[in-house]
Amino acid sequence: MPSLPLSAPAAKRTRPAIRDPETLGLMQEKAGLQRQLARVKEEVALLERCLALSEKGDKQVVDGLVAKWQVACSRACEDLFELLKPVMEAQRASAALGFGPAGFDDEKSNSGRAAEPKDEGDGAGDGGDGRSEEGGESEDIDIPYMLKRFGIDPELF
Repeated sequence: MPSLPLSAPAAKRTRPAIRDPETLGLMQEKAGLQRQLARVKEEVALLERCLALSEKGDKQVVDGLVAKWQVACSRACEDLFELLKPVMEAQRASAALGFGPAGFDDEKSNSGRAAEPKDEGDGAGDGGDGRSEEGGESEDIDIPYMLKRFGIDPELF
């Protein structure tokens, strides 16, 4: 079989190099002007947004943005809660059985329980409803509980 000459792939084909110094200078100037035009367009868009905000009045705009972010935060909290609720319930159940981060500790489960912080409820003594007994209070695994566990003030949401 005769061998066929292979041609370069279409993607690798390039335009011939421009060697004329005047043309090269004009192309570089064009690229610089295009970059400058893009920066000016961005600045114009920013100034138009600022003008629109100043025409609406600051209070309305700020209130609208605050409401928008509160809704977004609430949705994010709800999504996070849906993901973490089974994990927190499993942690409570394992703590009730005497398991901690390092595994089962028989001595700790008998003598060291009073020294441990009790933010984990037990599954047996709570009537099976996911509540923990803390100083007479019972606490459901809900969004405010999750936020408190992460050190976030639930009043923010």
